[in-house]
Amino acid sequence: MTVFESTLDNSMAVNMAPEKTPAPELSVPETFIVERLDETAAREALAKTAIHGDNWQEHTLTTAELAAAGLEPRLRMKFQDTEVWLSSTVYNLGHDRVAVVAYVKLEPTEPNAEPSYVARSFYRSNSQGLWRYLPQYLTRNNKLAWYDKGWGEASITLPAAIQQMLAQMSTAEAPVQPVPNPEQIFVGTARDSYDLMEVTYSREVVRRPKQLDGNFYRRPRLEDPDEYDRVAPESIKFNDKLQGPNFNKPLAEWQQYSPLYQGDITIKVYPSYDEQRYYLMCKDKLGRCWMGGVEDISAITSTGLHQQWIDAGDLTTPAFEYREQANGYGDLDLSNGNYVDMFNNYLRRIPVIKEYAAREAITDATTIDELLAGIKLVGGLQGTVDFFTDTKLKGLIDQIKNKEANLDSLPRLYGFRKKVIELLSENRYI
Repeated sequence: MTVFESTLDNSMAVNMAPEKTPAPELSVPETFIVERLDETAAREALAKTAIHGDNWQEHTLTTAELAAAGLEPRLRMKFQDTEVWLSSTVYNLGHDRVAVVAYVKLEPTEPNAEPSYVARSFYRSNSQGLWRYLPQYLTRNNKLAWYDKGWGEASITLPAAIQQMLAQMSTAEAPVQPVPNPEQIFVGTARDSYDLMEVTYSREVVRRPKQLDGNFYRRPRLEDPDEYDRVAPESIKFNDKLQGPNFNKPLAEWQQYSPLYQGDITIKVYPSYDEQRYYLMCKDKLGRCWMGGVEDISAITSTGLHQQWIDAGDLTTPAFEYREQANGYGDLDLSNGNYVDMFNNYLRRIPVIKEYAAREAITDATTIDELLAGIKLVGGLQGTVDFFTDTKLKGLIDQIKNKEANLDSLPRLYGFRKKVIELLSENRYI
């Protein structure tokens, strides 16, 4: 058994622990370790693996098929007192989706008994760019029609530690395992969605989500209680700032390749100010930002998911949303297939998303032009008194270059003035 060194470097030992200790009932993952298994260990684990899947298209998935497809356990992850073993490569589901077979270790409940494993299907979501667990599926005319979302999409989003490992396995250059019947393997670990209460997921993952204290949740229309309007972006705010993300304490960062976003998404993890949850913040190559998810730090179940989950409502709107779910906020000038942009008309008007996008634009800028382009993308900066558009800021910076204005005329917000000083100093304007 050897340490997985081809991608396991210092960045893989993810420090997910905030400085303060959270509430005693919560377990916070500090690091995760990855090991590559030899054939003997993989074979032994596979022999102890159970598959809790339904018969699909008159076929029941077996461990022998997983081995024949090259999807036996090869990588062992340890985090938060949990072991999850993964197949060494992803396989293609079609429609720009990839999946992986996971083997979650189950500790014995009887004395002197050996541990066992249960096979699960994890897949990459197109819109959010994050990885999810498949609890069930829906068929129509004996064909796969729908990936069940369980209690809600947030409830099936995998923990950050697994996200980072899977991101390294699914880069644009990563190998993709050729599988003769990928759908059969994918749904073979899950149940048909005739009864959600009959599956392990529904017994282990709490049905009722935790909610954040703020204006994030849609309310039924007075004239039609069955219809819900998306929350107005400017009104999406935390009532309790301690529950919000602390962007001054980044805990982890990685890149996740996404065909929908046509390149890598940068994902960063931040704790809340009260250190009771994690925020997964995403940014694409255009600089558009969104909140991929809010992660509870409760125990890990045999599904690979947290026992508790957090519903953040419209706060977790992705940068690309299905056209029919855009509620009039979609920017049709920036679309990809059935997905439309939600940043220009919606996300950049949400205060916490605007703040994050501005911080990222300011931090990443290497020239004044890049800096101003980033400020234009987020729609300007609000100073203590004045509002600054990118055009106004350009005029002030030009005046500073010509000694016609001083640096005090620039806003300090998110380190903007400091960044201007840095960039002008490099070019000897000041």
